[in-house]
Amino acid sequence: MAYVEEGDAKGLSGLVAYPFVTQRDGARLVIASPEEFIQYYPKIVTDATRQDVLSTSPDALFSNWMGYM
Repeated sequence: MAYVEEGDAKGLSGLVAYPFVTQRDGARLVIASPEEFIQYYPKIVTDATRQDVLSTSPDALFSNWMGYM
């Protein structure tokens, strides 16, 4: 959560499993590498996403084959 709080795209990119797939602007976005993650960070971690992450207790998260939720 510290990487998101600090806006540290490089730090967060090291925690991501690639390829990273997300939906943005109604389209599927596939991120293949840490460098691409850093490039697309502003589209991936929007203000709304950042607020959601920072307001969620780590105890409330769970993970499965799809990732953390």
